[in-house]
Amino acid sequence: SAFAPHQAAHAAAGWRIHLVEANFGPRGYPEPMFPGPDGLLLRGKIDRVDRHDDHGFMAVDYKTGSSVDSPRKAHQSGSNWKDLQLPLYRFLLDSIDLPVSPSGLGYVLLPPDSLHTGFHLAAWQEKDMASAMEAAREIVEVITSGNLLSLIEGESS
Repeated sequence: SAFAPHQAAHAAAGWRIHLVEANFGPRGYPEPMFPGPDGLLLRGKIDRVDRHDDHGFMAVDYKTGSSVDSPRKAHQSGSNWKDLQLPLYRFLLDSIDLPVSPSGLGYVLLPPDSLHTGFHLAAWQEKDMASAMEAAREIVEVITSGNLLSLIEGESS
């Protein structure tokens, strides 16, 4: 009930639910190769994709826990990426021709404290997405090279 007014305002602003639980995997959309032909298949499930006639697409992940971190705080520490979930959602959606702007990624927060309930979108720009994709490419390179020790050692420094 705390989310209903937020959803109603979102719909009144012209947003419509386009996809729910968009699955990129064996029983869903094709898994794109990340970052290229020698990369890794990327699987995932996106909770919700909305569409607006003027603003395009938005991808959100539902968060039901007590954390009310913004997408930026949950994904970045300074300029370093610690979570790539939302930027990779964008990559998945690009693979099926649903372009999402960097600021169209975020959360629907449904915490116990209803004060924080609602849509919380990132304030990212293209340069942020470029750095996220570079971080993801580096991780894929380490995995595909078989040099996982360098990834573990990098976390400890």
